[in-house]
This record gives sequence, C-alpha cells and structure tokens, in this order.
Amino acid sequence: MELNVQTPKKRPALMVLSREHHFELLFAWKIRQGLVRKVDSHIIQDYVRYFWDQRLESHLEKEEKIVVQVLSEADPMRFRLQQDHDLIRSLVQCLSWERGKTEYLLDTLQHLIREYVRFEERVFFPYLEQVATPGQLLLMGLEIEKHGLPPTDDFVPAFWFSGR
Repeated sequence: MELNVQTPKKRPALMVLSREHHFELLFAWKIRQGLVRKVDSHIIQDYVRYFWDQRLESHLEKEEKIVVQVLSEADPMRFRLQQDHDLIRSLVQCLSWERGKTEYLLDTLQHLIREYVRFEERVFFPYLEQVATPGQLLLMGLEIEKHGLPPTDDFVPAFWFSGR
C-alpha cells in the first residue's frame, strides 16, 4: 500500500519569503561551518554584517511592514514574530561592535536563525494562510514581490569552504 502524503502548497504570497528563508538557512549553515573550521571570528562577524546589510534586515522589515499587518496587534503569532526579529537584531548589533570572544554569540545567532525559519515555515505561514483572506494574501504577495531580493551572496573570503 502506497501512502500519498501531500504537503500543503504555499500561496504565491509567501513563496518569495520562503525563497529568502532558504538563503537565511544557508547563512546559518555558513556561520556554523566557520565555527567548526575555527575560522577567525572577525571574518565571520564581517560576514554577518554583510548578510545583514544585503538581505536579512530588509527581509525582517518586509515581514513587519507587510505580512503581519493582516494580524491584530494582540495576536500572539504577531508578538512571537516580533520577538524573534528583535532578538536577531540585538545579536547582529552585538556582533557589530563586539570584537572579543564572539563564538558564543555567533553560535547563538545561527541557532536562532534556523529556529526562526522553522517557526515561520511550519507554524506562522500556515497560520497566516488560515486567518488572512484570499484578497489580503494576494495584496500581500504583490507588495512582497515589489521588494524581492536577488539570490546573491558574493562575500569574500568564502570561509565556509576553507579553514582560513
């Protein structure tokens, strides 16, 4: 007997964000690889700043300005999303000015990014698709598309591949 299990398809409104989440997971993986390979933490910190400036900051802003607007301010899911974003911002900010032993902060950031993406993909997006109207999702998707990010990551050195 063959089981045909289908995963629910995301509406187009959320596909752009899911693609961006893929790059955020790669970001976390690269940090982890740098830590495992004992790369100079200053290089990894520079990468965090690069990724923040190029992708992550605008991704979080997009979610806060477009996505959560369909939820009431008292909605616990909106609150959880904002908490995650605030914690990510705080860690990135700490890593911007801290030049001492930062391995713990880097490890915490990569764990947080992975958990944040899992939460959004597995819990928040399905919830959003339930509570938002089809019209809200359509408008959300159109607005998100305007602010899509190109899938680039040209940070040098590519420390996640070497032991530098």
